[in-house]
Order: sequence, then structure tokens, then C-alpha cells
Amino acid sequence: MSWPRSQLLEIGDQTWCPAWLHQHEQFSLTRLWNLKIPGWSRGSLATQACAVVQEHLKDLSSYTILDVCAGAGGPTPVLESEINKKLESEAKEPIQFILSDLFPHREEWSRISKKKQNVTYIETPVDARAAPRVAAKGKKECRIFNICFHHFGDKDAAAPLAIWVDGLISCLRTRTTKEVRALLDQPGLDLSKWTFHSGQKTVQFPFITLYYYIGVKAE
Repeated sequence: MSWPRSQLLEIGDQTWCPAWLHQHEQFSLTRLWNLKIPGWSRGSLATQACAVVQEHLKDLSSYTILDVCAGAGGPTPVLESEINKKLESEAKEPIQFILSDLFPHREEWSRISKKKQNVTYIETPVDARAAPRVAAKGKKECRIFNICFHHFGDKDAAAPLAIWVDGLISCLRTRTTKEVRALLDQPGLDLSKWTFHSGQKTVQFPFITLYYYIGVKAE
């Protein structure tokens, strides 16, 4: 069942939120991405995200993937491991992953990058609303928003209601498929070469489900 989006407020979005609390929030989300419960989980959110990428992006080696709101790494280390393991088995070139965020978690990213040769990061703050292209010439760029798209408002949003329960509020702020599609209905925006897919993958029934919305541009 899809609930309409509520434009509420989260502590982590506030300018007065202390850095230590913001980092704790990022680490908590990373743990959630990788949570597995034997005998119950169907993989993890991260491994299910891998399946979505592999289902909808053809010729994966031609892409560079930019995580525009990477936090403490989220699912990206798992995406890198799983996807590049498959590409290696097919004797194909690995994908490069790049971490970025408005609040760069440099220490954690450095730790990840040392373990993952195909993961690098941008040290300076990057605003996801105006992120520069990072893919090398001849490469396509895929930008991923992992449990973060709900942080971005739109002009037609109702006046926000402040509530102090971030986990619940993140869920209530998440857009439905129809609401995401509505954001694309803008005058002058040419979507003729784009194909959009949406769906869901159960991870831990009935509590954790991965919902996704992906757009792929034809060459």
C-alpha cells in the first residue's frame, strides 16, 4: 500500500544538528543497508539494490556510478563488490563508484576506498541538486539516491509539520511512484529518450521492503 508523501522535518536536515549526531545517523543507515537476519532476510537492502541495478542497466562496464548522498557509504561498498565480482567473472571492465555528499564523511570514505580499489570519493561538499558530471569521457554516468530522495522538497509541497521521530518521518516523507513521476511533468522537459521503471523487493517481510524508481536514457 502506498501512502501519500508528508513534507515533514528531520533532525538531520537542520542546520543546528551537531556533526556527531549527523554522523551517527549516517552510520545507522549504513547498518540498515547491510542488515541480514538468517532464516528471515532475503539478502539485505544492499544486495537487493544490486539486483535492481543489474536488471535495469545494460552494459554495466560502460557506467560510472555516483552516489550523490553517500553518507557513511550506505550500500555502495556492497554494490561495488557484488557487481564487479559478476563483471570479473564475465571478463569485463569493473565499474568505478564515487562517493559524494553535502557533508563529506572523509574518514569513513577513506577507510572504504583503501579496501575497495574501485571506490573513490570527492573530498569537498557536493550539493546533489547541482552535482557536476564526474564520469570520464566516453563513460555513461548513473547517479544513485539511496534513502535520501525524500530530503528534497518540491514547489508544490504543503507546509511542513515538525515531528521528532526521524526513522518514521523518513518513511512518511518518501514519495510514491506517482509523486515521483509527477516531478518529471515539467514544461519543456524532453523525456522522449528516457524509460522509467519502478518496483519493490521484499527484504524482511513485513517490515523492510526496497522500493525503487529508476530512469534510463537511450543512447
